[in-house]
Amino acid sequence: MFTLAAEGKTGRHGLPGPLQLAVIAREHFDTVRLPFPPAPLQRAALAVGAPLGRALGYRATVDRQPVRGGSRADRHRAYDRGRPHGSRRRAA
Repeated sequence: MFTLAAEGKTGRHGLPGPLQLAVIAREHFDTVRLPFPPAPLQRAALAVGAPLGRALGYRATVDRQPVRGGSRADRHRAYDRGRPHGSRRRAA
């Protein structure tokens, strides 16, 4: 989830789209579930949403490409809340 946010692939509330979320949820359903709706209803929804998401290219895990060059500190600063370092909007 952190990589998706760092790459700008989440909405403004920090969640991925529903199909990406379905693929992730189905992969981790044995350890993480929502308190509501009931588990059988969640399974039914994921049985439809997860295969559709996979067919569209979403995966449960994202391989983050390493930032090349520079020092370790430079690589650490490469992401600033999902934006490249130094790309903050400036007041006019």
